[in-house]
Amino acid sequence: MTEDIEKGNLFYKLEVFLNSCLLHGWMDSISTLQSTKFIPFSFEDLEITSQCIDVVASNVQTHPMKMKQSCTYSRKNIQEDKPDSRGQWTEDIADLSIDLNWRTMLAIKSRGKVLAYLIGEALQIYPSHWLPNIFKEEYIKSQESLDPEITLKNWLLLESIVSLLPMEKCSMSCSFLLKLLKAANIIGASSSSKIELTKRVGMHLEEVRVNDLLIPSLSNSKETLYDVDLVMKIL
Repeated sequence: MTEDIEKGNLFYKLEVFLNSCLLHGWMDSISTLQSTKFIPFSFEDLEITSQCIDVVASNVQTHPMKMKQSCTYSRKNIQEDKPDSRGQWTEDIADLSIDLNWRTMLAIKSRGKVLAYLIGEALQIYPSHWLPNIFKEEYIKSQESLDPEITLKNWLLLESIVSLLPMEKCSMSCSFLLKLLKAANIIGASSSSKIELTKRVGMHLEEVRVNDLLIPSLSNSKETLYDVDLVMKIL
């Protein structure tokens, strides 16, 4: 695989192919990054995953408001001229798995060049893309019967989102923060995540309505109970 064995070996050829073809186009780099999940250890050993993430983050940093598709990538129901829409990259990276999305968002955020509201937009799009039911009342009522694997996936997704929240108040809507807090309380998110979300909601207290503070809590009863202690912490 490496140059230590023979010049022009597979590792070198693969690196040349990635740099000259796949990592030049925006959607090609997203597609290549997504494909690394199928054999993660091999791609990690070859540092291909990290390279793809760096390319995506660099492209977002260079053109944070829009990103054009490459000529080699096609997606159904997406028009060529869509890049004029605000922050299209926020939609594109929503295709990534939880781990890859988290690592990519962390790389984008750590560079400090992308506006906080775009980071917030990307974080709001991701759960609606992968877990559209996580914020719905039906999800809360059926939580006990959910497959443990699904519950774990929801937990990982929520924890990853909370860890990436921008500091700026204007970056996230109060309604989304409340949805996160309600979901966190139901799926048993970490104490640190619930504390962080409680603090963030408290910063938007002027936008909160009384009904918004009806935050469901875990209970062995079939009735929906509300977390009064959590409401007091917000206030």
